[in-house]
Amino acid sequence: MWQLFLFNSLVALFLAAVPASSDQLFPPPSPPVQIPARCKNIPGSANWPSDAEWAKLKTAVGGRLLKPPAPAAGCHRNSVDSAGAASCALVTSEWHTAQFHVDHPTSTLWQNWNNYSCSPDTRSQCSTAGYPVYVVAVKQTSDIKAAVNFAREKNIRLNIKETGHDFLGR
Repeated sequence: MWQLFLFNSLVALFLAAVPASSDQLFPPPSPPVQIPARCKNIPGSANWPSDAEWAKLKTAVGGRLLKPPAPAAGCHRNSVDSAGAASCALVTSEWHTAQFHVDHPTSTLWQNWNNYSCSPDTRSQCSTAGYPVYVVAVKQTSDIKAAVNFAREKNIRLNIKETGHDFLGR
């Protein structure tokens, strides 16, 4: 199952200048390229979509817009996960299996992509900062179109979760 992630983190884009001719070893200096500063919107920013805008997206994707907790949130006292201890026992027993992370709507196989921001270890803090705020559980191509258009129009980061990526995150 494909799931589109609407992330709350920022993206940096770096562009490199390429000489006009490959035989120029040291091209003449050129003026710096002016790139407009345009960061993605994040929760709390002035242009973050309103609840009403998210509700419109939810309608457009047939109700399949989710706002799930971080995968190990149930193991932490400050968690919004009401299942609590029962949830933590399951997370702890399954945390090291690939299937757990594949099945969870926000988790990735390698937690370094989430900055190790919420593990089942109760001695550590649990933050949702490394996880998407919203997830579209895609069932049809119109869901993909709606999510991509929403992300583009609202200037929010979009990531795609599926099981075909390699260990380098590509």
